[in-house]
Amino acid sequence: MSGPLSFNRRRFHAVLGASLVACSGLARAQDARLVLGQSAAFSGPAMQLGTQFHAGAKLHFDQLNARGGVNGRQIEIRHLDDGYEPDRCKANTERLIRDEVLALFGYIGTPTSLAALPLATAAKLPFIAPFSGAMGLREPFHREAFHLRASYDDETELIVRQLTVLGQNRIAVFHQNDAYGQAGLSGVTKALAARQLKPLATATVERNSSDVREAVARLGQLGRPGHRADRRLPGLRGLHPRGAQGGVWRQLLQRLVRRHAGAGRRTRQGRRRRGGVAGGALAV
Repeated sequence: MSGPLSFNRRRFHAVLGASLVACSGLARAQDARLVLGQSAAFSGPAMQLGTQFHAGAKLHFDQLNARGGVNGRQIEIRHLDDGYEPDRCKANTERLIRDEVLALFGYIGTPTSLAALPLATAAKLPFIAPFSGAMGLREPFHREAFHLRASYDDETELIVRQLTVLGQNRIAVFHQNDAYGQAGLSGVTKALAARQLKPLATATVERNSSDVREAVARLGQLGRPGHRADRRLPGLRGLHPRGAQGGVWRQLLQRLVRRHAGAGRRTRQGRRRRGGVAGGALAV
């Protein structure tokens, strides 16, 4: 593989190591460790994101430590569980700052990262690799924030571009009812507006919840004969981003599939030909 993505993967350890060296002057001279503070979901529906992110980072740092660390210092990740809740994340961040960590690292999610970034900025601590593409973490610019993923505006622009190229112009949006979902909805709305389009409908799910019944009822009506949309959407495209509750998106799509399973022989035949089902939802 070649190109910028593969370069970043190969060079990530070198870039991060250089960043830690630059920051190491902030650490106390008598401390032989470089301590990174992480607040993430290690419990609740989103726990796999925090658990897997932490495990991957620790695997890398363990390898780096085995080679002597950074300038002879060992890297440690001190992690605290916030359950993907902003208030808990804020309390964790305040604790990590009091503990004089070198940098904040690997925060999971938009609402939690938005709660933590002002604290990092005030403390002048590096805020490295938040697992979020929200524009609120990028605008206005914060010199303490080091982003390693694309913005949600960039991601949703490419998703909408692909759908519209395929002729999917009637797009409904299913999103999480918090800052994370609003960031995704904003990106989709901007991408559609650039094509003189608007979301056909929106539906939400609460953070840390898997209750999608109301969303299913709302979006399911879009594909029913007699609905004011007056014709079926050309196909359901369920997009599963690296969001906090991937199982929720699957549950929504599965329920929509079941809702339309008995819509009639003609619809079923069309569904087999198209490889999709009646409806049109973009999960962000």
